[in-house]
Amino acid sequence: MFLILGKSILISFNYAPSSNLERDYFNLSINFIVSSLSK
Repeated sequence: MFLILGKSILISFNYAPSSNLERDYFNLSINFIVSSLSK
């Protein structure tokens, strides 16, 4: 679980969002990760 979250975090930060849609997906993935960790 945490390995998957860590990999998704790394992928998200290595992938620079260029368009608004990509930026929204980036923010959603970060929010999902944070909410998963805070449970």
